[in-house]
Amino acid sequence: MLSNTPCLLIYIIVVLFSALSLAEDSTQSEFKVYKQVDEKGNVTFSDQQSPNAVEIALPKTNTTKTVAPPKKPASTQPAASTRYTAVLINTPPNGTVIPNGLIPLAVTASTIPPLHEQHALQLIVDGAVHSNNRTGSFTLPTVPRGSHTLQVNVVGEDDTVIQRSSTTTIHVYRPGG
Repeated sequence: MLSNTPCLLIYIIVVLFSALSLAEDSTQSEFKVYKQVDEKGNVTFSDQQSPNAVEIALPKTNTTKTVAPPKKPASTQPAASTRYTAVLINTPPNGTVIPNGLIPLAVTASTIPPLHEQHALQLIVDGAVHSNNRTGSFTLPTVPRGSHTLQVNVVGEDDTVIQRSSTTTIHVYRPGG
């Protein structure tokens, strides 16, 4: 019979101990396990007492207190020594005339030294945030006719401005008007 094999018996005991170990220490004493052997020699374990069942004394479950993970440093920003010697708008150059503002305009930016892994570049167009990224490549789908200012900020994870580029001015024309 399968229920008489030592492996199955060990498995059942392990499962019962595992289930009981999930209970809190304060309620552990309330759990009882009973073992019963029927007339054919089949062993049954249960949490409910039945005729001819014998209570099994279970050892106290090993427990350890939860250890809190180490606290994150107050600031994940690099030290002030990680300042950039330059934050640059590479294209378009200052004073550029854009003949057709209906064609997407590529703006590229970079930093010296290279951008820190916790920083991003933020494109500012006419004083308003356009977008953030880590590549330094931005696209303005269309640009209205007139003069516009571009600036790039280095920002931290919480969009706090760390450093700014100088302002670049572009002039946009539109054909036919």
